[in-house]
Amino acid sequence: MRISNRTITVLAAILMLAVASLYYMRKTPLTSNLIDISSWGYQLQNLNLAEIRDVQLDLLVIDHADDRGQAWSSEVIDQLKTNPDGSHRLLLAYLSIGEAERYRSYWEASWDKAPPVWLGNENPNWQGNYAVDYANDEWQRLIFGQKEALLDVIINQGFDGVYLDRVDAYYGLGLERRSEMITFVAELSSYARSIHPDFLVIQQNAEELLTDASHRETVDGLAKEDLLFNVRNAGEENPPSMIIASTRFIDLIAQEHKPVLVVEYDLNQDQAEKASRAINELGYTLALANRRLSSTPAQAGGMR
Repeated sequence: MRISNRTITVLAAILMLAVASLYYMRKTPLTSNLIDISSWGYQLQNLNLAEIRDVQLDLLVIDHADDRGQAWSSEVIDQLKTNPDGSHRLLLAYLSIGEAERYRSYWEASWDKAPPVWLGNENPNWQGNYAVDYANDEWQRLIFGQKEALLDVIINQGFDGVYLDRVDAYYGLGLERRSEMITFVAELSSYARSIHPDFLVIQQNAEELLTDASHRETVDGLAKEDLLFNVRNAGEENPPSMIIASTRFIDLIAQEHKPVLVVEYDLNQDQAEKASRAINELGYTLALANRRLSSTPAQAGGMR
C-alpha cells in the first residue's frame, strides 16, 4: 500500500504530539503545582516535626539537616511532604551556593589554619558563614556532582527541589562574576534534572539576574527577602523607589507564570497586615518569619 506524503506528514505530527505529551506528563507535575501556591513557610532552625506536620502550607522550605547537622531521613521527608488534609506539600531544601557554612558536612577543621584557595573572609553579619569563589571547581564539587555533595544528598533524601541562597554573591564584583553565577546555577539545575526531571529550583534574591532570559528558564521561581521592610533599619519601611526597582525585575518572572515568594521578617501586627495587602496586590505570596528562621510557620503564611 502506498502512503501519501500528506498521510506521512499527519502521522509524523501525531507522533510528535505523542512524544511531547509524554515529555510534559513526565516533566511538569511539580512545576504546574507551583502556579497554585497561595501559602508558604520558611524555617531553618528548631524544626518541630509534630508542629510542622499540623500546618497547612502549599510550600515549605527547611534545612536538609537538623540542628545537629544530621540529614533528615527519607521517611521524615515523606511525612513533611503531606499536608494535614492529605494534599501534597512541596518541600524544598535550603542550599547556600555563594557562601560556605562551617557547620556543613563538607567543612574541614584544617581550614581554620590552612583554608583552601577558594575560601574567603567570614561574613561579619552571619558568624560561621564565609565568602567563596563560587566559580571554583573544588567549591562546586562540594555543592553537586558527587555522592557526598549537598545537592546530591538533598536529591537522595527525596526533596522536591532546592531553595538557593547567596545567588547574589556576585554583587559588586563585576559582570564576569555575574555571568559565572548564571553559569553555576544553570549547571546545578541541569545536573539535578538529569537525575530528577521534576526537580524544582527556586532562587532567593539576586532578582537582577532575571533580565537574562536564559537564566529565567533555569529557575522555577524567585523568593525575595525584605521587599517591603528592614533594608535600611529594622522595622522601617523600604523607600518606594527601592520597591519599584525590585519589582520591575521580579515581574519578569511573574509574567512567565512562575511563583514569587516574599518573606518579611519580625513585623508587628500592623506591619504584617500592611505587607499582606501589598503583596496580594502585587500577585506574590507572602510568608512572615523571625530573622533567625527558628519558629514554626503559621497557617497560610501568617506569623507566630
